[in-house]
Amino acid sequence: QMFVDEGSVSAGSEFEIGEKLRVGADSRARKEIQRFRAAAQQKEEWQPAGVAKLPPLEIVSLGSSDAKVVVRIAPSSFPVSREAYRIAVQPNRIVVSASDEAGVFYALCTLEQIVVLRGEAAELGISSAVTIPMCTIVDWPGSARRGVMLDLAGGRVWRFEAMARLADTLARLK
Repeated sequence: QMFVDEGSVSAGSEFEIGEKLRVGADSRARKEIQRFRAAAQQKEEWQPAGVAKLPPLEIVSLGSSDAKVVVRIAPSSFPVSREAYRIAVQPNRIVVSASDEAGVFYALCTLEQIVVLRGEAAELGISSAVTIPMCTIVDWPGSARRGVMLDLAGGRVWRFEAMARLADTLARLK
């Protein structure tokens, strides 16, 4: 389930992605951000060069005034208890609220997907910088389990590394 509310967007009301994102996070969210960064570094090893990506995340204290992204785990803010998140993009900051650690991970995956798409637009000359328009995204899983059917019968046998990359990619696509 995903809801996106773009509200009224006027010129200059976009969040510009810089060379580095300073992220203010509570202690529970910090661990998940570090896990996301590690997964992103592994992905860079096999991702083609030149693909737009989320810039490096620098974790700062939650109350830091220079944090461009604020991440909090607030379970009572959501109607469902697992893997839910809300991303509110404002011109000067992005606020991420999640119901749990998995919600933080999936919210960061969504931000990364937006940056990749907007980065492709910038590379094509559609926009001059990588920006995210003001919006609010609320998302949670529609079912308790996520799954993929992969038929390996009668074909080539995949190497473990290829299967691990596929699993990482599918996890990031939610």
